[in-house]
Amino acid sequence: MDQSAGKAMLQIEALRSGWERHSTSAGLSCALSWGDHLQLQGGSGSGKTCLLRVIAGLQRAQQGGVYWQSTSVTEAQLARWRQQIVYCPQQAIVGADTVADALLLPWHLNAEASALPSDDKLVEALTLMDLSLALNASTSRLSGGEQYRLMLARSCLLDRPIWLLDEPTAALDNYSSQRVADVLTAAPRIVISISHDPFWQQLATQRYDLAQDTVTVGRSAQ
Repeated sequence: MDQSAGKAMLQIEALRSGWERHSTSAGLSCALSWGDHLQLQGGSGSGKTCLLRVIAGLQRAQQGGVYWQSTSVTEAQLARWRQQIVYCPQQAIVGADTVADALLLPWHLNAEASALPSDDKLVEALTLMDLSLALNASTSRLSGGEQYRLMLARSCLLDRPIWLLDEPTAALDNYSSQRVADVLTAAPRIVISISHDPFWQQLATQRYDLAQDTVTVGRSAQ
C-alpha cells in the first residue's frame, strides 16, 4: 500500500449522481490522501447516499469521475476498485446465519482474494469492535447496533484503504461511536462518510455540502 506523504491517492472531479436537488451544481471535486476524511453533508433527500453509491461504483454517475492512484475508475476498472473499498450502508448487511459466516461472507462470495482468516483473526476483529460473541452465535439474535459493528468487524478483516460509510453511528451508543472512530484513525485510511452525528462530524478533514455545492477543508471547531 503506497502511503506517500501528501500525495493525493483518490481524486474526485465534478461528480454528480443526478439525484441532487440543484441541477446546476458543479458536483463534488476533491483530492484525498491517507488520513483524510470527507463528509457528505446536506438535508434529507439532498442526494448524499446516491453520491456515496456512485463513488462505490454501485450507481452510474451523471457526470464527472473518480480516479484512484491516477487511474480512472471506469466500468472496466470496477473489479480492481472494489478491492480497494469497503462500503457500509446505513442498514447493516449481515448476510449469514452465524457470526463466523457473516465475517467470512466476502470470501464465501469470492469477493476477496486474500487467504481465509483464522478463527483467531475473526475473534480479533470482533474485539476491535467491542463484540463479545461466539463465532457460532446466531446473527438473528443481535441488536441493530451489534449487527452494524459486526459489519464493521468484517470490514476490518478486509483491510482495504478506502471506507465508505453511510450514517455509521446511527445505531451506536457514544462508547461504540468512539470505538469505531479509534479503529478508523488507527491506520492510514481514506474515509468518506455521511453522518448527522456532531461527534462524527468533528472527525472530518473535508466537507462537501450538497446544498451549497461547496467543499471546505479543515476540522470543525465544534
